[in-house]
Amino acid sequence: MRAAVLTGIKQFEIRQVSTPEIVNDTDVLIRIKTIGVCGSDIHYYTEGRIGSQIVPYPFTIGHECAGIVERTGSKVKRVKPNQRIAIDPAVSCGHCDQCKTGREHTCRELFFRNGFNGNPSLRFGRNSKSL
Repeated sequence: MRAAVLTGIKQFEIRQVSTPEIVNDTDVLIRIKTIGVCGSDIHYYTEGRIGSQIVPYPFTIGHECAGIVERTGSKVKRVKPNQRIAIDPAVSCGHCDQCKTGREHTCRELFFRNGFNGNPSLRFGRNSKSL
């Protein structure tokens, strides 16, 4: 598969990378059909950082996307192969005052799945909701 990889400030390459595999029984493999350019992607491209979050090069960009479920782990119940799916890269804690009042997007512990794990696959982080 191909991925847009930042290699420096205002520098990127389209690279051939290995396809992610189902590792955990809660993993979902999605064939990405469309992807947006997020404001964070622009900051990473133009400045190499957002605040104290510094891009480790090479860095795979793109985390707001939609596609089709290819495969699922054995414990996945909410999606199935060939289903169209949109990805929300934000994971809220579900426990803070913001989450308890229905404002998960302003969660005090908001965690973003992104390319900082060194490859283009989006792995669920802490407190992630099971699919």
